[in-house]
Amino acid sequence: MTIHVPSGHLEILSRLQRTVGVHMWTLDLDHGVFQFEIGQNTDSGTCRSLPLEILRSLLAPEEMQIVAAHWREAALSGIAGPALLPFVKADGARSQVESACCLLRDGQTNSLLGVFRRPSVIVSNQQEIGMHKERLLVEYVEAFIDNSPSAIVVASPGGSIISINQECLRFLGKSHRSEVLRKSLHEILRAIDIGLGDIVAQVMGSTKPMRGRYDVQLGHGKRHTLYWRFFALSGSFSTSPPKVFAFDVNSGGPRAGSPQ
Repeated sequence: MTIHVPSGHLEILSRLQRTVGVHMWTLDLDHGVFQFEIGQNTDSGTCRSLPLEILRSLLAPEEMQIVAAHWREAALSGIAGPALLPFVKADGARSQVESACCLLRDGQTNSLLGVFRRPSVIVSNQQEIGMHKERLLVEYVEAFIDNSPSAIVVASPGGSIISINQECLRFLGKSHRSEVLRKSLHEILRAIDIGLGDIVAQVMGSTKPMRGRYDVQLGHGKRHTLYWRFFALSGSFSTSPPKVFAFDVNSGGPRAGSPQ
C-alpha cells in the first residue's frame, strides 16, 4: 500500500490531527532525516528534525530496534501500526507513544508518513478499548446462549426472567422475549407443569450448583424427560448474582427425579 498525497494537503491534515492530540512525523528514506511535531498549538506545530545518527544516540539499542522494526514494516508492506514506540522527551525522560505510519511517495521522494499520540491519550484510549472488549464479551456470551441447543433462562435473584434464548422460548411456546421478560420464572414454568415450577422454586434459593431430571407431559400428550442444570453466575455483583436454569429435552426416559 502506497499513499499519494498532494504536498499542500499535509499541513491541513496536520492541523486537524493536532486538534485531537495526534501529531505527525516523517522519515525521509532517501536522506535519512527524521522529523516530528512537538507542542500543542492547533494552528501551527513546531517541527524538529533529527538525523538518524542523533536519534540512534538518544535511544537505547533495544529501543531503536523497536522503532526500526516499525519503519521496516511500513517500507515493506506499505503500512504499519498502531504500535507502542519508545519516546524521549526534551528533559531526557522516557515514555511511550502510539504510532502508525505508511509509505508515502511525493514526486520522486520516498518517505514514511506517521502519526503518534502522547501517553495521556493512550491511557484514555486503552480505557475505551477495555470497555469495548467488555461489550464484545457480553455480545459473544449472548450470542453463544442464544444459539445453544440447550434451553437457557437467566433469572434475577428475585426470580424474574432477565434473559432467555430461542430454544427456551420454543419450549414455552412463545415467539418473542417481550412475552416473558421481567416475569416470574417459577410462575411461567408452573403453568406448564406444577412439578417443574416447584423445582425452580426450590433451586432458586440455593447458592450451590444443582442438576437433575424431571418427566414432563407437554400439551400434545407425549412424555419428555428434562435434564436440567442450575447455577449462579460468578463475578462481581453488589447483590446476589443472577441464576441460570438450563435444560435439554428428550422424549421418553426414566420417571421424575428430584434435585441432586
